[in-house]
Amino acid sequence: MTCTALSSISSKIDITSESISSKIDITAVLNDGIDGEYILQYYVSNNILNDGLRAMLVDLIVNHMIKMNIKMTVKVAETISDGIVNVFPTESKVSLSIPKLVTE
Repeated sequence: MTCTALSSISSKIDITSESISSKIDITAVLNDGIDGEYILQYYVSNNILNDGLRAMLVDLIVNHMIKMNIKMTVKVAETISDGIVNVFPTESKVSLSIPKLVTE
């Protein structure tokens, strides 16, 4: 593969990442309905999210992704977690990770 071809692929990846970021604006997702407004109000009052509100936030984001036809990738997950931490600074990416299911 030539440097030009690699550069072209790299540019497409960057464009895709920016495109995904614009489609998954966490603030816009939250402001789009009553559940999101509730999450924001709770956070302003308590400076933290509880597990129930984190689950509600995940539901809002997943529904938005389905509506926008966005497929989940590692890069999309990173973009979403960065967006969440930007909106909710006391949250950490660790608290947003999905635990592995244990099967017996």
